[in-house]
Amino acid sequence: MIKSNKMRMPIVTILLFAFAIGLLLFTSVGGTRAALIEGTDENAYELDIGMPIADILLYEQCGESAAAAIADNGTLLSGLEGTPEPGRSYAEKLWVVNGLTGAEQGNFDQFVRVQVYTYWLDEDGNKDPSLDPSLIELTLGGNGWVEDTSAAENTSNERRILYYTSALKPGQASQPFCEALSVSTDVLLKAEHVYKSDDGTYTKTAYVYDGKQFCIEVEADGVQVVSGQAAVQSAWGCTNVTVDEDAGTLSLN
Repeated sequence: MIKSNKMRMPIVTILLFAFAIGLLLFTSVGGTRAALIEGTDENAYELDIGMPIADILLYEQCGESAAAAIADNGTLLSGLEGTPEPGRSYAEKLWVVNGLTGAEQGNFDQFVRVQVYTYWLDEDGNKDPSLDPSLIELTLGGNGWVEDTSAAENTSNERRILYYTSALKPGQASQPFCEALSVSTDVLLKAEHVYKSDDGTYTKTAYVYDGKQFCIEVEADGVQVVSGQAAVQSAWGCTNVTVDEDAGTLSLN
């Protein structure tokens, strides 16, 4: 049987801090889960969405806080202390664990990927595509993770996809795919507006990102190593990923 196990955690936003210019920063965690079941025909698969068991678990260590699993209604960055400043880096370690350890779920080695979304919201809570997601800076990759850079290129830096190159055994944790968070000092960019009135001309300064919110979403999912190449292509739609089932490794073409 081939399974694609994808976790769903309801999107939860939390107010983190405000800069002097009124920049509001938010974070959330989200995902979906699916199972890919082999049919009677060796090339036929049935996709079952919304199964209740979360097989890929997300863990976080924020700053000096203890490492903890992110529960279904959990939030990221809850261990952040003080008032963060643009340009300063903050420790934010994120990793995953293969949660397939019970008799009900089975004990399967899994290949894992994570999708990290960063974007901005306007004052009304609506997504603002005119603002640059790359100013939300996450230190991603390394530690056995490889990034499909085409994802960022195709989504204007809003979505980044990383794959863990080694299969995770049941209960095994990956190395961190994220090490740190910072917000670029470019959020402090000013916009000068010149106005004319009966009393003369005056200049008003506004901040482009004033009152804006940023969001971070992390989605983690896995596929079973057995028949892994077919599972990767069917569940993830990947044509640039090569799986070596015998070695338990994954690589990008």
